[in-house]
Amino acid sequence: LESHSSFFAPSLSEALTSGFLTCTICLERLRRPKILPCLHSYCQECLRKLAGGRKELQCPECRERVALPQGGVGALRTNFFINGLLDLVRPTGEAEPTCSLCPLIGQETGWPAVSRCLDCADDMCRDCASGHRCSRLTHLHRVVAMEDYLSGEHDEEIRKRQALQCKEHPGEELRFFCTPCTVILCRECRLGAHLQHPCLPLAEAAQARRPVIVELLAGVEETVQVIRAGRASLEREAAQLQVREASIRDAVEEACSQAVQRLLAQQEEVLGQLADYGKERQKACQALCSDLEFQEQVASSTVAFAQKVLGLGREVEIVSLEQVICERLRHLQGFSWEPLATRLPCLEVNAEIEGSGPCLFHLEFREESPTGVPEGPQEAATKGAKKETHLPCLEVNAEIPTGVPEGAKEAATKGAKKKTHLPESPQEAATKGVKKETRLPCLEVNAEIPTGVPEGPQEAATKGAKKKRRKQQQQVPPAKEGFHMTTLILRGCLHAVAPVPPPKVPGTPLLTPKPLFSCSFCVKIPSDKKRPQVTGLCPFGSGELLVADNQNQNLKRFSLKGEFKGTVPVPSGVAPVSLATVGSKVAFTAGSCLYLLNGEGDLVWQKALGQGQASHAVAALGGDRMAVCVAGQLEVYNLEGRLLEKIVPEDSAERCLVFLANHKDGFVGSDWYRRSVALFTKTGQLVAECSEEQLGECQPGAVCADIMGIIYVVLQELNKVVAFSPSGKELGPFLTAENSIDQPRVVTVAREGRFAVALGDGTVHIFRIRYQGK
Repeated sequence: LESHSSFFAPSLSEALTSGFLTCTICLERLRRPKILPCLHSYCQECLRKLAGGRKELQCPECRERVALPQGGVGALRTNFFINGLLDLVRPTGEAEPTCSLCPLIGQETGWPAVSRCLDCADDMCRDCASGHRCSRLTHLHRVVAMEDYLSGEHDEEIRKRQALQCKEHPGEELRFFCTPCTVILCRECRLGAHLQHPCLPLAEAAQARRPVIVELLAGVEETVQVIRAGRASLEREAAQLQVREASIRDAVEEACSQAVQRLLAQQEEVLGQLADYGKERQKACQALCSDLEFQEQVASSTVAFAQKVLGLGREVEIVSLEQVICERLRHLQGFSWEPLATRLPCLEVNAEIEGSGPCLFHLEFREESPTGVPEGPQEAATKGAKKETHLPCLEVNAEIPTGVPEGAKEAATKGAKKKTHLPESPQEAATKGVKKETRLPCLEVNAEIPTGVPEGPQEAATKGAKKKRRKQQQQVPPAKEGFHMTTLILRGCLHAVAPVPPPKVPGTPLLTPKPLFSCSFCVKIPSDKKRPQVTGLCPFGSGELLVADNQNQNLKRFSLKGEFKGTVPVPSGVAPVSLATVGSKVAFTAGSCLYLLNGEGDLVWQKALGQGQASHAVAALGGDRMAVCVAGQLEVYNLEGRLLEKIVPEDSAERCLVFLANHKDGFVGSDWYRRSVALFTKTGQLVAECSEEQLGECQPGAVCADIMGIIYVVLQELNKVVAFSPSGKELGPFLTAENSIDQPRVVTVAREGRFAVALGDGTVHIFRIRYQGK
């Protein structure tokens, strides 16, 4: 019991004063307590009234039905554990206790009691207490002061001296346990019908059965944690549905305000559908959440009772309750539920509806798998049969000329369709491969419809470039007749865009990298308080790696053989994300700031970066400069913290570079807006771009390049690291699941051709790169 860290030590005084001995039916002290199979105890008379002559009753707390034995309520198992605790409860009232021995010697009334014998359970006056100590039969009895007894100071000692008497042989204590018959015996019973049966002393029997309860108790505690996590996930899902409903409501109202009056009827209809579905989903979530909360309370109360029995119960009580406790714990271990899946609402706007043309709104309910719900053993077995929750998806046809001025986002996208992704938090971006992908809404705006709204400076500057790019895109036929001004889609949906072929470089040798496993190690160190989350990886010094642990807010040094070399201190409360070594110094980003440390971890300077993205990637430029991604551009700083230049890549307004690395005479970055990997020169000119199709229809992750110019891209959704030639030609997978790659996060190429990849569980694999080909 002591080895189980999750158990707490039950307090005897707390059990006597916390209402544990109160009947929840009559709200009085328990009298003749009877225990039900669900481990709830009530007064025998209360249960008799509750049963009302029926052959079964329902537990008032957990509503479990209990079949009564042949003798009715009186034949139910007596809770000897609670009976033993009731003997310690002091009588209420202001009357002082009197001597219980004075009437035995002829006195009419007893004197006030000043002592109590713990062996005889008699209250005694001063004279009787003196005589009690002088008697041959009672001189070894434990006599204590009445004040100490009433204060509860000797409750523990009284519990140890309590003895359960045999019903068939009055005066005989129950001392043995018959293994075949599973009954408790006194000495006379042992010498009678059970003489030939193997019997154990009660202490040995209780000790043998205690591990069984402990093991089952641990399983139920795990079930409680799973239930609690599932309930929290349902609450988050309900909140997500509520937020999505509010966002859809705002979009519908905005579209309707720009449309003509005859379309308001459709607005009310769609809002009604959305509200009805939202209420129905909220009701379903609340109902399931309420059931899980109730099951959690039931399981928690059962665990608390079992812990009290193990911690406070005597051997006879543990043995007498072992069977019913084990049955109850096994029953609770098998509890399972079916989480609700979701369908998120999506919005499409068609604003060119005339007369009896297509409807303004189209409300859909798309499937979405539940995320963040831990699976217990039963849940994993029934995973395929889980219920699905359908969240509303609203499509609004907004291609009708309305003459309403456009907002900043609408004007910025005039002349081409643009995907606007909701920003991700660092945790969401870091754990994207661990959980199932949650598809967030993305808005496509087609603003080629004349609205009569003057363009701003930014809109006019980007209009020509967007028209040129639009001519190069592959035309996708509409799914239905009519035009679509806005389309709300889900992140992760594919867009049919003609891939940009990589430029052909004549005479370039075609090399294919192959991995040779070197070693593997875990970045967790003894001082870590949380599970490591590697968000950055780069070479450091001579033959070392520097690891950014975002969860533990630390920079850790390891050799290429996995030996821990120490840490580089970071400012207090700062969680590093992306990092790079610049000469002998370390640059890293955290939040919207860029930090530069010297080799000992002293802060050299700190720069605030512009807002616009959840995290900023940083890469070294030689040994005296660094580049950091800010709102689609690259800001270059020197070691003194002075901004040297801003590199503006082609179509920077439509790019979001989440990962960045050096590549020969330029950069390579993961563009999460276009779901591609882009190669730029140092002036920002686009050299090549690996399209979404080349990336297996996946969001690109971390990138790096080796000394040969070969580019490595992490595809976390496929558990792969793929390679591309310096010109952007696909070379195939470099690392797969066959190389023990599971949820890869960040990669880098260290000295001597060593390739390092950090996984989601905090493990780092080191490979040696071998080249094959011409």
